[in-house]
Amino acid sequence: MENTIFKLIRLVACVTHLVGFGLLILDRPPLLLLLIMPASLLLFLAADNQVRQSNSLLLGKFGRAFQLLIVSLIFGAVLESANFYFQHRYFGGLPAEIVLRWGYILILFSLQLPLLLELERFLDNIGLAEIMNWRKISFTSGVYRMLLGLAGLLLVAAAVRPDSLYPLFWVSILLLTDSLVNLSGHSEMSVSGQFEEGYYGQAFRLVLAGTVTGFLWEFWNYWSPVKWFYSPSPGTGDYLFELPAMEYWSYTFIALGAYGFYQLSQVMKDKMNLGFWPLYGKAVVSLLLVLLLAAVLAGIDHYTVASFRRLI
Repeated sequence: MENTIFKLIRLVACVTHLVGFGLLILDRPPLLLLLIMPASLLLFLAADNQVRQSNSLLLGKFGRAFQLLIVSLIFGAVLESANFYFQHRYFGGLPAEIVLRWGYILILFSLQLPLLLELERFLDNIGLAEIMNWRKISFTSGVYRMLLGLAGLLLVAAAVRPDSLYPLFWVSILLLTDSLVNLSGHSEMSVSGQFEEGYYGQAFRLVLAGTVTGFLWEFWNYWSPVKWFYSPSPGTGDYLFELPAMEYWSYTFIALGAYGFYQLSQVMKDKMNLGFWPLYGKAVVSLLLVLLLAAVLAGIDHYTVASFRRLI
């Protein structure tokens, strides 16, 4: 019975995505194109993963899905808050009504990480790079501390020259999260920990998933009435959709960093469940999360929204 439900979800998601693509081809993109296309693709991938191997992150278990969405919100908020300083990306045509506008942005944030991870899992389920072994690379705790220091240096460099070195911020997220996961004693949950075992398959799939989702996000965004655009950067060259073509490499680091961010959240969740965080501590964390999201949404309104459109 459950398998039938997931097959139905997959079918509906596929039809919805094709209808959205058809409207795009006809030059009649719906106002919410930037939500409809990634959401329908996400549901298709999640349902297919559940049908094939019962290993969907989004549709497998409610608790895991809830955590995934929360972590995606935080990850999106971190990336967007950095943009307040770098001033690299701006939103245009967002709803003038604050409830609709903030809801739209929160949904965007919540889709990013699940889409990436479900695509990686889909590629794994169809057998891509399932066995991809190579030379083992040894990492020590000292190396991870050095990588943490390097991440700090990259952040400083990006802060000093935000106009040209802002992509270093995405690299630093990978170094920070991956190193912290390893230093917490969970090397099996990190990409570098897999390198120590000589396995490179998941890293390859994450890079491919980041490249594909990056291209799709920019493609959907280009045709969407509600969209983002980028400020010109020195030496960026030709554009592919709204993003300079030479900057698409950043999506690979965002993908690896997003995976590290999610795994780090798993480590922190385990520590909370082990009793390190009593009930009131979890309540404080929840309150801080709400305040963080509210602050980021207010910051977007102030720093990165270039234009509004009234819907009601």
